Amino acid sequence: MTMLRLRPRRRLRQWWIDLMLGIRLAVGGGRAGWGRLALTAVGVGLGVTVLLAATSVSHMLQARDDRGYARAVPTSESAKIPGVDPVYAALRETTFDDRDFEGVIVQKTGPNAPLPPGVDRLPDVGEVVLSPALRQLLDSPEGELLRPRFPERVVGTVDPSGLTGPHELFFYVGVPDVAGSSGSAVTYHFGRPSQPRYLDGLLWLLIALGSVALLMPVVVFVATSTRLAAAARDRRLAALRLVGADGEQVRRIAAGEAFVGALVGLVVGVGLFALGRAIVPTLDPPALRGGIFAADVRPDWTLVALILVVVPVLAVVIAMFSLRRVMIEPLGVVRRARNQRRRLWWRLVPPVAGVALLASQGGRLSQKTRKKASNCR
Repeated sequence: MTMLRLRPRRRLRQWWIDLMLGIRLAVGGGRAGWGRLALTAVGVGLGVTVLLAATSVSHMLQARDDRGYARAVPTSESAKIPGVDPVYAALRETTFDDRDFEGVIVQKTGPNAPLPPGVDRLPDVGEVVLSPALRQLLDSPEGELLRPRFPERVVGTVDPSGLTGPHELFFYVGVPDVAGSSGSAVTYHFGRPSQPRYLDGLLWLLIALGSVALLMPVVVFVATSTRLAAAARDRRLAALRLVGADGEQVRRIAAGEAFVGALVGLVVGVGLFALGRAIVPTLDPPALRGGIFAADVRPDWTLVALILVVVPVLAVVIAMFSLRRVMIEPLGVVRRARNQRRRLWWRLVPPVAGVALLASQGGRLSQKTRKKASNCR
């Protein structure tokens, strides 16, 4: 009984010793070892960076939507709030140099007017509050033709909490009469409830296919990076066999080398993601009008934890899987290969399933189109 109890402990201890030996070989292999480790870390790090950026998209879009709804002008008259002087407000849109931007014209009825997010006080008649990007544009030579549209006196700047992005062109202008303007509303507060985005089955299908198409190359890239310098690794493993290591030990040592490369790659990936997050506010992509705040690029921590666990495990599994047909002998490495008959049926399953899903959603889409057409009539 005592021997049976000691065997699992010895086995775990042997596993630990073999893994640590693999880590020592990866770290202490001289210039060549450090070069292999650096290549693996960079490859895994790029994959981790892409995965972290992909998990940040949902939070980024939601944060932009929340700030947009928080400053929105209510479409109908809001309930009266005691002690608050109502404001007549209307949304206005304009274009300059092929750039669309918007703002709000306001008319205060008293000193206790409600304030939108990011504004210390609403402008009176003849005053204007500008976003930092719009103010910079007006002060630059490029905005010379835009200045006549804003002859009012600038009395403030909109804070980031009232903007969807750092480069957004937004304004609040005080005018003498808003009540008679189109789209005007009397309100006791700014903002309206955020509306969730509802996606039908076809859009979910397209999003799923697009996500798989974008993330599969990343997974393949991470898998390939963990197998860099495979020939040098095989020579080291053959030398270990020569000094007495068996096949199981050799595989565990290879897993240890892949594990340390994945761990360093995680650190590199997090560092590259932090660097990209700091650079994001300087960019102004046309698809996201106004740019992106660095605080909005925040990945989902549940998915981050999953990435931190999956990437090292994936590296270890790939290292073990790549040796399944390799005979590591003291005098060399032999790769076993066998001719396999190619089968066609399972290759036809994905496209057939995709066509079937698209066909099943086509009827629902046509029904929705007919309903919209009937409503328009």
